[in-house]
Amino acid sequence: MMRFFRHAKTGGRERGWSLLETAVAIVVVGIGIALFLKVQKMSSRNSTTNSRILMAGKAIESFLEDTRISIAKDTLTNWPPVSKTVAAAAPNFIKIVSTVGPAYSPKDNALVANVVRMDIVTSWTTPYADTLKVTTYVSKRF
Repeated sequence: MMRFFRHAKTGGRERGWSLLETAVAIVVVGIGIALFLKVQKMSSRNSTTNSRILMAGKAIESFLEDTRISIAKDTLTNWPPVSKTVAAAAPNFIKIVSTVGPAYSPKDNALVANVVRMDIVTSWTTPYADTLKVTTYVSKRF
């Protein structure tokens, strides 16, 4: 069985897109592209932030390891560690500020002998200003 379809007569003209349909399509595609670019920019910024935090964490780890090594080499002259500031330098331009203070027991708030509290703050200004702070305890005997 064959089916025949009847087509409406168009008077010999082909139908295409009207000017309004074309303008709407351009606006929709433009909004899509704008949203895509915004997501890309946010992703790039988050990637940069994560990279800086990782570099700052590694700088803190290296600073703390150097402090512990110097204490282990000579506990008489290098204990207790002193508060320091390490200026921002290439390639990461991360500044390190360590503050050394007494350590108190969380149980009874008594002073703990041969242990100090170190607050290490890293900061950077490129591509924008931010900081990372770590608090740790360092012992004379470890």
